[in-house]
Amino acid sequence: YYNHQSELGSNNEESNMPEHNIAYSITYRPVKNFGISARVKYLSESVWPAYRYADLQSSEFYTYKLSPKFLFDFSIDKWFWNRVIWTNLLFKNITNTKEQYHPIGAALDLRIVFQLHLYLNSLFE
Repeated sequence: YYNHQSELGSNNEESNMPEHNIAYSITYRPVKNFGISARVKYLSESVWPAYRYADLQSSEFYTYKLSPKFLFDFSIDKWFWNRVIWTNLLFKNITNTKEQYHPIGAALDLRIVFQLHLYLNSLFE
């Protein structure tokens, strides 16, 4: 998908959100109960005017501009027990790019997430 966002009545230098947000996902399912998928996401630069002095006050530890970034995710999912149990192993930000959404917020590194879902309604089909 592609998302373009700008604020009416202001230039994009004053927006807190990235002007461009592009994501592309691809999924491959060689069999019904197993799949792999990958996603790439691009976020353009965002500027936070309320934090324009953060870099000076923090000796450039924080900044009011968040750089553009490419993020890559990869996941493997598998169904078990006649599609009652669904598992997913997700690798977020596999290139370990600085993933930050707020100037003084967390900078997220590579994350590995394991999910297990039980679909008990399928027991009664």
